[in-house]
Amino acid sequence: MPAPRGLVQQLDQHLHYTGLLPRGARLLVACSGGADSVALLRLLHAINKSNYWHWGLCVGHVDHGLRGAESEADAAFVWDLAEALGLPFSIRQLHLDAEKSGSEGAARDQRFAALGAMAQDHGCGAIVLAHHAGDQAETVLLRLLRGCGPQGLGAIRSRSRVGDCLLLRPLLHIPRASLLEYLATTGQTFRTDSTNQLPMYLRNKVRLQTLPALRELNPEIDAALVRMARHAAEANDAIAQIGRALALEARRANGRGGYDREVLRAAPIAALRWLLHKVIRGRTVKHADAMSASQLDRAVELVRGRRVAGQLEFAGGRRLVVTRAVVRVTGAGEAAPVKEDS
Repeated sequence: MPAPRGLVQQLDQHLHYTGLLPRGARLLVACSGGADSVALLRLLHAINKSNYWHWGLCVGHVDHGLRGAESEADAAFVWDLAEALGLPFSIRQLHLDAEKSGSEGAARDQRFAALGAMAQDHGCGAIVLAHHAGDQAETVLLRLLRGCGPQGLGAIRSRSRVGDCLLLRPLLHIPRASLLEYLATTGQTFRTDSTNQLPMYLRNKVRLQTLPALRELNPEIDAALVRMARHAAEANDAIAQIGRALALEARRANGRGGYDREVLRAAPIAALRWLLHKVIRGRTVKHADAMSASQLDRAVELVRGRRVAGQLEFAGGRRLVVTRAVVRVTGAGEAAPVKEDS
């Protein structure tokens, strides 16, 4: 049966509009064998048949080594699919401790490191991931549960970076039901990860319990959450632009290293919060994850408050030092620079 043109055309038009996946780029498509990533791979392969994009598509699979024969079957499935599509294929096997597999952050870090290595092997400038509208809705709820601020509500971005890895997500506007329908219509099979049903993972609880309950109150809750994330991301981009200008002004006004405190005090609080988060978190994702919203609130209060001087300790050996006139961040690796494109 020929592939349906509807979703292929929809994604093709979206990519023309956004320019998310550059023409002629070499791209590593991360494929677990599950429905979402298989749909992503098939969609990009179909779009690439036109005489416009000229992508160099490669397929990367990460075996987390936690499900024995099931993991091996996933890898074999993706290998066969890549071969059927005539695409280069790579696999990396992780060696995670099964007793610590509940640490989603540790598994994520290792997964991105493995994907980055495969992308480098194939000369790919970016990794394409299959996060869709359902994932975005889940992430917004997870961020709300953790008490995030506006920056967290931006949730998953279509373009982001982890270390040296550029991550692109072209499916964030597409519901999972549309991806499943596309696969069913094309007759494309996929693998099912049994761990997606395990209650030990908070995301699974949100997907299997919280979202279904919310859909009874509002059948359009998924679309509403995706829209909220988009609007928050747009607002965050505007705040970041103001924050970068604030960093430049406060540096120039001080002239002695660090940031002029009076300039920071007079700034919009959202811009100040953005700047402090940026410079305190440093250069690594781990430091960013380790700084809580309450810690950031205390940093803002210290800079804006009446105290003549004070200090706060943060993860990674970083310290916010506030004097009567100057605000500095010191510690391991020093503060992250605030660049025009950061």
